[in-house]
Amino acid sequence: MRGSKRLWIASLGFVVAACEGAAGPAGPMGPQGPQGPQGPQGPTGPGTRTVLTAVVGSNGVASASIPAAAGSLANPPSLTCLLGQPGQPVFLVVGTDLAGPVCGLVQQGATTFAVIEQAPVGWSARFVLVH
Repeated sequence: MRGSKRLWIASLGFVVAACEGAAGPAGPMGPQGPQGPQGPQGPTGPGTRTVLTAVVGSNGVASASIPAAAGSLANPPSLTCLLGQPGQPVFLVVGTDLAGPVCGLVQQGATTFAVIEQAPVGWSARFVLVH
């Protein structure tokens, strides 16, 4: 008798554990937790970007004086020169090949100039400096 009573109690435990109803609806969202700690400092960006414009003169030269904070020949900025035909939405990068338009920096006294030489007269010039 004792053995069947134990078996009956054990069976009842399995039946009670197996009787689980359907899950109810989800409860309301809890409050937002506290803000975490501040992350590490990110890397330094490339610097300040300055864009200067000019028009190529009758001598095939376009130039623009660069701000003193942008650098000098002793501490030059990164320079990209672009040329665009008037009325066209395209600008072409000027290289350093001496056979065509050339791009560079010129120092005259205390002033530094970004310069394009040997360019088509009347074209638009853009000088992009990063310093």
